[in-house]
Amino acid sequence: MRTFLAFVCPPAAVLLLGKPSQGAVNCLLTRMLYLPGLLHALSVVGQYETERRNETLMRLISRYERAV
Repeated sequence: MRTFLAFVCPPAAVLLLGKPSQGAVNCLLTRMLYLPGLLHALSVVGQYETERRNETLMRLISRYERAV
């Protein structure tokens, strides 16, 4: 869903992730040309998804260590 939103409206995708400073940068990039804003938004969305996946893995690892 976030990736689709990044294609439709890159600044909105970044702002919905809770990153206002990145959203401002993305707004400027999108106003210059669409492509730099799109690439930046896809990068921010990808980084956000990676961080969430890593947090989940770390939580599962800590649960497993407590159980052992």
